[in-house]
Amino acid sequence: LMRTADAFIAFPALVLALAITAVLGPSLLTAMAAVGFVFAPTAARLLRTAVLPLPDSDFVLVSRSVGTSATRAALRHILPNSMSPMLVEIAALGSLALVIEASLSFLGLGIQPPAPSLGGDLALAYNHFSSQPLLTIAPGLVVSLVAFLIAQVSATMRILLRIEQ
Repeated sequence: LMRTADAFIAFPALVLALAITAVLGPSLLTAMAAVGFVFAPTAARLLRTAVLPLPDSDFVLVSRSVGTSATRAALRHILPNSMSPMLVEIAALGSLALVIEASLSFLGLGIQPPAPSLGGDLALAYNHFSSQPLLTIAPGLVVSLVAFLIAQVSATMRILLRIEQ
């Protein structure tokens, strides 16, 4: 499974999301599925890396020695101790997911009007770029600012949870 995940990670995220939405058709559900499919291999790889050393750790071995089942040890000890890196990664991928969704909507493959979307707003403003170029500033600035703020949350979480890069 990890070799398959590596193959998907090798593709650029936006190109893979474009291919998925082009095949399945433009909609909110398709855009969400494409973004999820693009980031699932990265999350799986990180979770595997976080979980691999834990079954041999002392607290899991002690838990198993007093009769705890493997399932209970996994749910009670291994999974909670592997979630810190996952939370940071989810926050880090959130900014990239926002940019990919905005890109898909800008190209007409994401969320369809009249549903609100930052990429759709940017595309609508771009249609009037020749007569009113300042219309593109607000949606572009919002996408940039929100992506930056999500990335800052990720960096802050990394510091607070003392996770090395």
